[in-house]
Amino acid sequence: MHSVDCVMPEFQDPHAAITVAFVPNRMRLELVDADAVLTGVALGYGDWVWTFVLVEERSATRLISRNRYRSRRSARRVGMLAWSPGRC
Repeated sequence: MHSVDCVMPEFQDPHAAITVAFVPNRMRLELVDADAVLTGVALGYGDWVWTFVLVEERSATRLISRNRYRSRRSARRVGMLAWSPGRC
C-alpha cells in the first residue's frame, strides 16, 4: 500500500454528514470522533459500512478496520469473496 506524500488540508477536519469520494464510490461519514473513530456508509450501497478505530495499546496505537457488507445481487456477493480471508 502506498503511503501519502503530503497532507491534504481539505481532509483534515472530518465531520458527520460530509461525503468522501473513493472513485467510483462515495461514502457519507456517519460517526466521527477525531481521536478514535471514523465510520462511513456507502452512498448507493446502503448495505456497506466501513469503520476505522484507533486503539492505544501500551506505547503504540493500533488501527482496526472493519467492513460490513450485504448484497442481494450475486455478482456483488462473489466480488466480496476476496475480502473473506481478512475476516476473523
